[in-house]
Amino acid sequence: MWGELKLWINVALRRWDKLSFIPNRLAIIEHLCKESYDVVICHDLLLLPVLFAGLEKSGHKCGKKSDTKVIFDAREFYPLQNTSSLRWRLLFKRFNTYLCTYFASQADLLLSVSPRFCELYKEHFGLQVHLLMSLPTYYPLEPTPINAHKIKILYHGALNRNRDIDKVIEMCQYLDERFCIDFIFTGGENAFRAKIQSRIAQLQEQGKAVRILPPVKLEQIVPFGNNYDIGLLYIPLHNHNLLATLPNKFFEYIQSRLAVLIPPIEQLQGFGDKYNNIVVAKDFAIKSLADSLNVLSSEEIMALKICSHRAAKELNLTHNAPFVRKMVRELLS
Repeated sequence: MWGELKLWINVALRRWDKLSFIPNRLAIIEHLCKESYDVVICHDLLLLPVLFAGLEKSGHKCGKKSDTKVIFDAREFYPLQNTSSLRWRLLFKRFNTYLCTYFASQADLLLSVSPRFCELYKEHFGLQVHLLMSLPTYYPLEPTPINAHKIKILYHGALNRNRDIDKVIEMCQYLDERFCIDFIFTGGENAFRAKIQSRIAQLQEQGKAVRILPPVKLEQIVPFGNNYDIGLLYIPLHNHNLLATLPNKFFEYIQSRLAVLIPPIEQLQGFGDKYNNIVVAKDFAIKSLADSLNVLSSEEIMALKICSHRAAKELNLTHNAPFVRKMVRELLS
């Protein structure tokens, strides 16, 4: 209770250092005083003030004339990180904007995972950010045959309220009897997980082909997914940051050689135009997702899987390697 009150006081008084330099992060400063690096890659905006403080204290000046070059991997547009939460908007929106204004600009190279994020950093902060898609390792898999009487759909991802999971699970009510759907959830609040599990049990009692399966290790999620036919990716309209990203699971579904089902997410539809492996619903309604599958034959779904097989040979980690090597060489030259 006292910790929460102190947080609100620090935000009200704009004591941003109190939010940045918390005890568990100070170990970064200590480490940088003992070790020296040519390049440091930072994956979290919240760590930038601590990183630059550590470099300054160690004698390695930060900024464009630094001995140590800093790459900031901005994996999302932080001022819109969690806008569906009122608490987050009140506590952290201004803080993240402050960090982008005063610290992201000090990095020698900025990367982000989607074209829209790169545009937003340019529009709001005048920052040049390079695109580096979050691509998975290549897996030498083949599309698995489809059982026309049991077409398998997979959804995997974080059990967050702001992803409207409680609505997504209702999709099974609108699918025809050919389809079954499995959910794999990670994380999440216990109360929300219990709510989802209870609703799934009710749907099963009604004869719906829907299940929750245990989590799978990250390195196993692609080969595990290869046993399915369709990967479901849903982002609600109110989640602005997720709508602007290129989600990891999108590329993981492709590596699994699945057809991919999405609502009309602008950032992803271009991949469908290029690779012909995506089913796009007419709108963001859950019923529309189901309707877009119900009209497809098993042969049409198999054709989409084959197209994902071709796409998987391009949309993997080896695509990023030459770019990363080039950028690091230029930083150090």
